Amino acid sequence: MNRTFTICFILFAITGYSSNNIAFANFQGGVDAFNRGDYARAYAEWLPLAEAGDPDASRNIGRLFHKGLGVQLDLTQARTWYSRSAAKC
Repeated sequence: MNRTFTICFILFAITGYSSNNIAFANFQGGVDAFNRGDYARAYAEWLPLAEAGDPDASRNIGRLFHKGLGVQLDLTQARTWYSRSAAKC
């Protein structure tokens, strides 16, 4: 029983650790894409994070809608994403 617990704990720790790295990689991938001017890719990287409640990704999605970068300019969507970001801060 103790060995099963240890194995489960190790798997959970590894999975949790790698999930955080994946989330960071997606966020950083969005930053890198944005800096290259690949706004559609930045949107694709940040949207799942924003939908999951990440305030930084939500703010960045709001900025894309606010400026019409990689998406059609939509101030209503911008306000929605900015509000979601602010609510998490």
